[in-house]
Amino acid sequence: SMLRVNGFGGQPQSGQITLRNGAILQSLALWTNSGTLTVAAGATVAGAAVQNQSVIEGAGVINAALGNRSGGTVRATNGVLTLGGIVTNFAGGTLAATPNAELALNNDLVNQGTMNPQGGSINLPYLTLTNSGTLSGFGTFRAGNIINGGLASFSGGLADIEAVYNNLGGKTTRVTSASARFFGAVSNQAGGIFKNTSGNFTFYDTFYNAGLYASDPATNVFSGDVILGESGAISGGEGDVFQMGGDLTVRNSNGLDIALATLQFGGGAHTLDLVGTPVIGNLTLDGSASMTLLGADLYVGVLGASASQIWSPQTIYYNETLNPQLSGQFFGLSGGGVLAPVPEPGVVALLMGSTLLLGFLRPRQRKG
Repeated sequence: SMLRVNGFGGQPQSGQITLRNGAILQSLALWTNSGTLTVAAGATVAGAAVQNQSVIEGAGVINAALGNRSGGTVRATNGVLTLGGIVTNFAGGTLAATPNAELALNNDLVNQGTMNPQGGSINLPYLTLTNSGTLSGFGTFRAGNIINGGLASFSGGLADIEAVYNNLGGKTTRVTSASARFFGAVSNQAGGIFKNTSGNFTFYDTFYNAGLYASDPATNVFSGDVILGESGAISGGEGDVFQMGGDLTVRNSNGLDIALATLQFGGGAHTLDLVGTPVIGNLTLDGSASMTLLGADLYVGVLGASASQIWSPQTIYYNETLNPQLSGQFFGLSGGGVLAPVPEPGVVALLMGSTLLLGFLRPRQRKG
């Protein structure tokens, strides 16, 4: 059945309209929803634009243009709620879904409010989501591209970001006591922040970092290559783990701040390309892994690898106290480099002027 109105001012606050399967609500003039509009599967809202300042929910189709105002919530429940018209989510507005439900948008979206799939999914297939508000919670965010110019804060469960993802300068993407997985290439621009607090970030494609990536303490999994630009940095301390499935390239001489953290390389061949005077607390290579070290000598606290797994023209210095299995010996590396115990602290500090390295060397200084 169809309800067609020429001048529909909207429903009063706390009023309710329920559209059941097959029903069509079509207004010929802009109208405001101030109550609850339920659009069941198979129902349609068409015609002039709708301004929502309360609740629209369900699993039908809204083909009218939709402005979701402050205090308004548009929520998919019990199926797929399709927004076929142009959607504007204003500051204070919320786009959401419930578990196993999907909010599907058919046009690009500039989000000024909050988007939270709440265990369901928000889907913009092959489209662009530009966020100047907040992406939050858990569930699936699916788009061609997501540009974060606001805050992305994932918590409460598993968040899947199925898109090419760009975190703009001065903006933050964070996970707190939860897990977030990024399935497309990720770029963190200069001044941008990725923050992992007691959670788990997983990146399945290339990660380019010109900003700050901070772990405190947490697990960070990079299945693709990681590139730190000239302003990029990775920071982690004791208890932080960085798992690499590809190569790691560092172009900032102060970009690798993991003197107490663990860097792990999984199976296969990897390249570690460095500048400056990098220090790694714990460097581990899987039994089936090999590593090419280029660009700079490397200082390692605990080395979980054999010399035969490493090709390098550089020197890798290891802490003798923390690596008793190496017996303070020198080992030649394929490529002409050397695996060697760390020189005496005073000599290295004089050459490097690094208080951080002095802390790294202290265990050997206490020996004897």
